[in-house]
Amino acid sequence: MKKGKFGLSLTAVAVIAFAFVVLRQPIAVLLVCGFALLAEKDEWLNRQTIQALLLMIVYYLADLVIGWIFGGLATFFGWVKLFRVASVMGTIGSIVGTLLYLALAVFSVIAILNLLRGKDAGLPMISKIAGGDFVIKAKPKPAPAPVPAPVQTAYPAGPPPVQEQYVAPPQPVPPVQEQYVVPPQPAPPVQEQHVAPPQPAVPLPSVKLCSNCSTPLHEDALFCAECGTRVE
Repeated sequence: MKKGKFGLSLTAVAVIAFAFVVLRQPIAVLLVCGFALLAEKDEWLNRQTIQALLLMIVYYLADLVIGWIFGGLATFFGWVKLFRVASVMGTIGSIVGTLLYLALAVFSVIAILNLLRGKDAGLPMISKIAGGDFVIKAKPKPAPAPVPAPVQTAYPAGPPPVQEQYVAPPQPVPPVQEQYVVPPQPAPPVQEQHVAPPQPAVPLPSVKLCSNCSTPLHEDALFCAECGTRVE
């Protein structure tokens, strides 16, 4: 069995609705129908609970009409002092009310059996109203007669007029502008570079070297400062 949003079996909810119909509990049927429409929002469950609610409404309307009819007749015959007839009217009204309840119970049991088989409740007329199929079809309006279109007479067309083409006059050639050529600039004179005459070489003073380690020696040194060799 298919379950709804709250984990309840949808078939069980529909069966409970018809069970409350058999028990003649209109408030309970209305609450179950409201739960299906506002909480579960399942199309199949909505259709079943609406059938249960409509069956309950039809029963109470029929019981009310029967009560008015036979109760009014009993009251009328009581006014004219036909008490036996008034009693008979009351008895007939009670019997018709009982038969009406039996019809209610039979339709509810049939709906419950169909629901347990996984089918639609299938109440006559009420199932069509609950499914939205009970629509009064209006007679189609006759279509208006088509208005014949006016016949247009075709006249032979003459040759099209020759259109003169506008030829633009030739534009004058603009004068050639003389280009100014810059004369070549004279090359700057080459400046002579003054070369200094070579200086005479200055004789370098002779430096004494140690005969043993080649270390430079002072002019008045007698011994080498590095190896201690005597200067000759």
